[in-house]
Amino acid sequence: MSGQGDERGISHSHNASKEVKASTSRTALPISPSQQNDCDEEKGLPVAGESRKVTTEVINAEHDPNIVDWEDNEPGNPYNWTAKKKWLNIAVLSALTLLTPLGSSFFAPAVPRVMADFNSTSELTATFVVSVYLLGFAFGPILIAPISELYGRVVVYHTCNVGYLVFTVACALATNMNMLIGFRFLAGCFGVGPVTIGGGTVADMMKPEDRGLAMSLWAMGALLGPVIGEYHSL
Repeated sequence: MSGQGDERGISHSHNASKEVKASTSRTALPISPSQQNDCDEEKGLPVAGESRKVTTEVINAEHDPNIVDWEDNEPGNPYNWTAKKKWLNIAVLSALTLLTPLGSSFFAPAVPRVMADFNSTSELTATFVVSVYLLGFAFGPILIAPISELYGRVVVYHTCNVGYLVFTVACALATNMNMLIGFRFLAGCFGVGPVTIGGGTVADMMKPEDRGLAMSLWAMGALLGPVIGEYHSL
């Protein structure tokens, strides 16, 4: 009985060793690249050809000659300006944004005297000569915004500041109501420059994590301008 048990144990261990060798030989078979790609695709992994294609596309995108960007640590990049220079520019921009909306309502207290000087009694004209300035605020950005993208913001700022000054003086020198209305409209068209591209200027200088305070200081000018004008008219 013991002999038969030993023979059965030896036979069982011999069969088990054969099964282990067979499974080892099956797992050690080489896998073709196409089979490996199919396997990776089933698992949701990028196959070899696709990874090389993605890498090539990234390299080509990095060297695209149509992309214009700054070099690292370039002094001309507004991101690399000193904090003093950035906040000084924002302060000037906020002052400009305060001044131009101020002209929309600052003129209101003088309307009765203007109507008397030009011998006009029309209430519609009296209202329109004040609100036509805001009509310029509506039409000005149609040209100012795209021009700033083509020729830069500095050119637009200088042009709008000079134009606003010229047409504001022209309003003071107007000899009839039609001239005053036309010059007020053109003053509004040029005066809206800082309001139109001011946010883009802040974004050019400040990184996204630092824009909150800068944008609030710039926007304060646009909000306080009409308020100060209305307070003056009371």
